Amino acid sequence: MPFKITYRGLQVECDTIDEINRLAEELESTKAREARKARRATKNQPINTTLFQQEESIRTLVHELKTNQRKLLAEVSKAEKSDTELREILELENNKALAGVLSGISKLAKRLGMEHAPIDARMTRSRSGGREYRYSIRPEALEEVQKALLNGHA
Repeated sequence: MPFKITYRGLQVECDTIDEINRLAEELESTKAREARKARRATKNQPINTTLFQQEESIRTLVHELKTNQRKLLAEVSKAEKSDTELREILELENNKALAGVLSGISKLAKRLGMEHAPIDARMTRSRSGGREYRYSIRPEALEEVQKALLNGHA
């Protein structure tokens, strides 16, 4: 004898209780999937970047940075630094570790809706022919980064 269930105006007919349970589980997993999508969508919505909002974003960025990330930002805000100098200052073994610190800053900036991270990188060749990376603060963000670091937002 089949079971008849009405759900959201739709009549569903099931032959066993197991079928009803399977439908209920599918419904729960669909709801959970939709909830995760909704959370991701609101998390990734960019913030409008007027000048004031850019300053707020930079303050928030500096405030939320981890110790090594903040230290890197502070050093680069003083003057352009090479990858070698930054690795030495941050006591990192290699450029892969340095890339992790820089990546964390970029990801946080993106999450805060910033179009670009405040750090600019460029590759040059050393006299010996090897690559050297040089890091500086983007000119349009330098003043806000320095203010955020000085005003205790760090």
